[in-house]
Amino acid sequence: MPFTKYGLRELFLFGFAIPAALWVGVWSLAWFVHPALWVVGVVPLFLTCFVCNFFRDPDRPLPGDEFTVVSPADGTVTDVGPKNLDEYLKGSHQGVGIFLSVFDVHVNRSPLDGTLEYSRHQDGDYLDARDPECSTLNEAQNLGFKSSWGPAFLSAPDYRVDCAPDCLPDQGRRCRQARRTLWHVEVRQPHRAVFRPGF
Repeated sequence: MPFTKYGLRELFLFGFAIPAALWVGVWSLAWFVHPALWVVGVVPLFLTCFVCNFFRDPDRPLPGDEFTVVSPADGTVTDVGPKNLDEYLKGSHQGVGIFLSVFDVHVNRSPLDGTLEYSRHQDGDYLDARDPECSTLNEAQNLGFKSSWGPAFLSAPDYRVDCAPDCLPDQGRRCRQARRTLWHVEVRQPHRAVFRPGF
């Protein structure tokens, strides 16, 4: 299973180093206290499995052709409908909200082939994803793409880690459809993908 290189430090620390230390403690308890205490070993095993699952970065097969708009995030669609923007695509546009749980892949991808025209880090709050104001008030990285089909806007919550190499958030960079765009760790708000009506 491939892992994102931007989480290798955390993967090593929380997925292997700390569980290994816990396994030494489990072994000591089982050896010196009582053999039934081996059951405590499920704790470091769960930690390793959880961390490996969180930092996985599988290849995503590309559906359709170059004109297909792909989901920028692998999660649950929470809302579809008009979104009002005051940046890049100003006004009311068609939007899709996607929520990522701790069990989803936390890699953002470019929804289509295009050029990154707009990139802005939005300082903000850390409201819970169930709060209706979270998608507008929380910290996020906002990106605007220009494609042959028209512009698109992507907002990824709590941009705190690093950017993938094939589409850094610099204006003028070419982005390939379904290629990695951002990697992040937070799940506090849904992602937003916004397109002009009739896109």
